[in-house]
Amino acid sequence: MAACSEPGPSPSQPEAGSSHAPAVQPSPTPTPTVDEADPSSWVIGFDGVGPVKVGGDITAEAAELTSFTDKSDLAACPVRFLDGPEGPDLALAPDSGGLVARILVMGALWGPHAAAAAAQNSPKIDAGIGADASLAQLMAASRASRRKRRPPTRTSTRYPTAPAGGSRSPT
Repeated sequence: MAACSEPGPSPSQPEAGSSHAPAVQPSPTPTPTVDEADPSSWVIGFDGVGPVKVGGDITAEAAELTSFTDKSDLAACPVRFLDGPEGPDLALAPDSGGLVARILVMGALWGPHAAAAAAQNSPKIDAGIGADASLAQLMAASRASRRKRRPPTRTSTRYPTAPAGGSRSPT
């Protein structure tokens, strides 16, 4: 009976004279706290931005952002424009079924927010890069990122990135 046998070395302790070190168990990665009212606590990922998820019902996703002001004119355009209290602002673009297809994080597009405040309060990718980062910081944080310049607007240049082996841009 194994339960009554002499105790041997535990699985985490090497036998005397053994050159094997005990296996190190990785500590679990803490789940970041997402505060709906604080976009700087949000993480930009391939599944969404902070509490807003790609593929979620656009009406429900917009309604969850209670600290944002909905500036949408749904009679003219199906995109939900949400004004953040301290910047940044969001635009949620639906697919034909009313699900979130794209999430745009914007600086001071309208309202009283200064562009610097909107950038400082922006969500960040998992490497800590947000709207206030330089292109050099972005490229240093993600060497796998390929720079693809989309047609510039008067005030912005977009640099989409893709996951390893894919072509989908983070939202």
